[in-house]
Amino acid sequence: MPIPMETRIELTQELEGLLSEASKSLAAGGTHAQRMQAFDAIKEFRDRLPRSIRRESTLDEIADEMKALLLHEDRSRSIHELQRIGLEMKRLTTTLNNVTAGANADAASIRLDKVIQAVESTTKTIQELKLLKESLDDGTDAELIANIEKAVKAIQKLRDDLET
Repeated sequence: MPIPMETRIELTQELEGLLSEASKSLAAGGTHAQRMQAFDAIKEFRDRLPRSIRRESTLDEIADEMKALLLHEDRSRSIHELQRIGLEMKRLTTTLNNVTAGANADAASIRLDKVIQAVESTTKTIQELKLLKESLDDGTDAELIANIEKAVKAIQKLRDDLET
């Protein structure tokens, strides 16, 4: 089952938060215990990733790289690499947001198309019922004419509701 785009964005934002904490820890000269705390938080995040995301996304790869950098001896290199990852995460978040916005616009357009089709269909039905009523206006069946008028009013109300 595909992972909703909103979930992907939330996971990306969560990993960005972990990245920020790891970067702060390294930049502030964090102790081994502080780095291990950040490492454990990233490991826990990665372990919670749904399998489908692990197979198709870079989030797990980024998390693994962040964990390795927290254990690396060269702190300045680790800080530099975490900054690079931060930029990559920002690009990923922007891409996900753009894809989501596009999908939402497409969905709204599809719904609008269906409403337009429904309005056109009810308009045509109203016209056909009015023609039928006119052809029966010679008094052949007053009850049938009254029922057609009720149906026309009901359909017109539906059309009006769809248009608003």
